[in-house]
Amino acid sequence: MSDSVPEWGKVVRMPTDVSVFGPFRFEQRTGRLSRRDVEIHLTPRASNVLRFLLARRGEIVTKDELFAGVWKDVSVTDDALLQVVSVLRKALGDDPRRPEYIQTVTGEGYRFIGEVHDEAVAAQPLATAPGGPLAASRSRTAAGPQGAARAETAAPPREIGVVPGRDAGAPATGPRWGTAVIGIVLVAVALIAWGVWSGAFDGDTSGESVGDVPSIAVLPFVNLSDDPANEYFSDGLADELISRLGTINGLRVAARTSSFSFKGRPANVGEIGRQLNVATVLEGSAQRDGNRVRIIARLVNADDGFELWSEAYDREFDNVFAIQQDIATRVTEALTIPLMGDDAALLARAPTDNLEAFEAYMRGNYFLARYTGSAFEAAARNFDRAIDLDPDFALAYVRLADAYLMQNGYGVLPLPDALAEAVPAIDRAMQIDNRLGEAHAILGLIRELEGDSAAAQAAYERAIELDPGSARAYQLYW
Repeated sequence: MSDSVPEWGKVVRMPTDVSVFGPFRFEQRTGRLSRRDVEIHLTPRASNVLRFLLARRGEIVTKDELFAGVWKDVSVTDDALLQVVSVLRKALGDDPRRPEYIQTVTGEGYRFIGEVHDEAVAAQPLATAPGGPLAASRSRTAAGPQGAARAETAAPPREIGVVPGRDAGAPATGPRWGTAVIGIVLVAVALIAWGVWSGAFDGDTSGESVGDVPSIAVLPFVNLSDDPANEYFSDGLADELISRLGTINGLRVAARTSSFSFKGRPANVGEIGRQLNVATVLEGSAQRDGNRVRIIARLVNADDGFELWSEAYDREFDNVFAIQQDIATRVTEALTIPLMGDDAALLARAPTDNLEAFEAYMRGNYFLARYTGSAFEAAARNFDRAIDLDPDFALAYVRLADAYLMQNGYGVLPLPDALAEAVPAIDRAMQIDNRLGEAHAILGLIRELEGDSAAAQAAYERAIELDPGSARAYQLYW
């Protein structure tokens, strides 16, 4: 095994061709996992997490290191990592309470604890594939059920220490000229292959110009109530506005995980705009006293801090859906976005007509974002309460399934028990509304945990088709 130095003073073990542990073989460059010669399907994210853990086996790999290495510039929260690790553990038959391979280090990250033996595989000549060296490169990168676009994009980012140069003494004419061209082509192919393997060319669009399309980040509203327990309400307002604005054609909305990463952090709108690559920021506050609510919302230009629109709402809690609809409509007007087709109807659409059910749903979401076993149990209880109050509340069923899967990821609930609760919940959600992108994303995770990789892939792709901005689908799949 060789070492490289991607950063000054830090030596990182480079992955060899194959890592063998227990009955498993993991091919580093293709991301393929097999057990006694039977291939086990992994998504690129899961392959990359495993590759990262194997490269640092025996060491604690922090969550931040995994976020930076696997998700790169995409802002995610613990749930995406937790669910990818759950998929890995299912593939390896690893019990989080008595792990053989992946150990959770509470409050820090994960550690690969299994014994690993590295094997080198003899390299195949590039020219063996029909069509020459470029075709040979294509033949390798196209391997696997998903092909190069996904199967080889997920690896820890590393810098290339040395780029081979040409022979300074070689003449530029005669037979050696052709040899030099072939050499340059081979170097280029090698660099392209490295870029694909290392994730340097991962199709990330975060660098897209802010001005290309109207864009917005909805920050968590500040809780100004005397009771800190009302934070579920202020968070819930922002959650719902993200969902509503996300339905508008021609408006790019930062994912909840990205926007909520600024909760409690001192940052000006300029910094937020640059980090999330958005042109505008919607911020606000919420105060509740019994059945009275006071909500203030402000739309700010991230470039210069100029206020584009603001409004204060002093209403009864019964009017909360109307307030959310009005804020979303005013935002689209301030950004001069014409409402096309069903946009207006989608802005006006509430997830439920039952306010008490909606309140239980907001409480459930609040606990779902706390990332502890007991919080996930509390989340499930609140989503159950929302469903009792409104049996046709599709999103409550989706989040209920998510809460049970998260309990399994934290070792609170065995996988069979978690699936026994999550499967009927997601089935019921799909019966009520089969066009919910989030429902298809959670269905994909369920199918993956069940070992049905083809059905999982289809569900993830359907989630992205229905909701191109579905952060959960991208976090789990790509």
